[in-house]
Amino acid sequence: MSPVLIHEDDNWSPAFLVEKGEKYSTVFIPEAPKHDSGEIKIIPSTHVEILDINTHKFTQSIKSFGKGLLNGLNNDK
Repeated sequence: MSPVLIHEDDNWSPAFLVEKGEKYSTVFIPEAPKHDSGEIKIIPSTHVEILDINTHKFTQSIKSFGKGLLNGLNNDK
């Protein structure tokens, strides 16, 4: 599963990309601080942005309630 940000309303949420389709994607949104518990959603693929961060660092950020996720991101969001 790849680390992603998903766009919903005016917010961006960290998630894992489970499956990407042409129109829709399946994502898993973890509940911090647990990275293995959360919610599964099917959302438009245009609302998914794949992050350039390795899964271990992403998981550590989830365990730290999001600390470190802004490092290296384009802060225009």
